[in-house]
Amino acid sequence: MSSRSFLPGLLVGAGALLCFGMFSFAALLIQEEEEERRMLEAAAAAIPHTLFQQQSKRGVSMDGNQTAKRRLIFWDCERTNAAIDQDYLGASPAFSLDDFKRIFRVS
Repeated sequence: MSSRSFLPGLLVGAGALLCFGMFSFAALLIQEEEEERRMLEAAAAAIPHTLFQQQSKRGVSMDGNQTAKRRLIFWDCERTNAAIDQDYLGASPAFSLDDFKRIFRVS
């Protein structure tokens, strides 16, 4: 037997193996895309639930109506400003300018 008689069979086998490899790779890519699509759908389904939980914690329902009243805190702004002026910026400040910058984060 000569080596030429094996050549066509070898080429057919190599071609079949190449086709099998390409189809296997294509099937793997399709499977990964399906898995990614399922994960995205699951994430998309979970987002409204998460938003609802966050909004219900704040006292707001999904349709935007207020479900719980917020507590209103009244601050005495004038007294606070007077205390800041006296302690930090007045004629005889109790704290230095560096302390003021550190506490109020002024760069």
